[in-house]
Amino acid sequence: KANVDPKAAKKSFDSLLDSSLAKSDNENSGIKAEEVGEDTATLINLVQQTIRKCWHFPAGLKNAEELIVDMKMELDQEGNVKKADIVDESRANSDPDFKIAAENAKRAVLDPECNPLPLPKDRYEEWKEIEMSFNPKDMFS
Repeated sequence: KANVDPKAAKKSFDSLLDSSLAKSDNENSGIKAEEVGEDTATLINLVQQTIRKCWHFPAGLKNAEELIVDMKMELDQEGNVKKADIVDESRANSDPDFKIAAENAKRAVLDPECNPLPLPKDRYEEWKEIEMSFNPKDMFS
């Protein structure tokens, strides 16, 4: 398995989303597209909306705004998440609140109710492994 730079992988994923949506009829508004194109933001929003319905961020965690979880996911050709790993495993082992947030994010991406993710099947090689940030502020704004 190749060792991929997460920043390069995210940029590649953004490029994939841009090109796939250029061919798509999907229209979805109400998203923040600060540093990505509107088409990319639309597909990212669709993926987040898919996962959001399964992600139950626990109430009462201290410093919730700092509990941003990066999750590395492996997907099958249909867009189903087959494996999800918490990127900052050492923090999950040392910070009980972060561990709860991370485990909830992991359950969400693996939940059958939230799979498959809405990704272009013809570009599987580009998104078979993706990394996504779970930020309570972004996911529930």
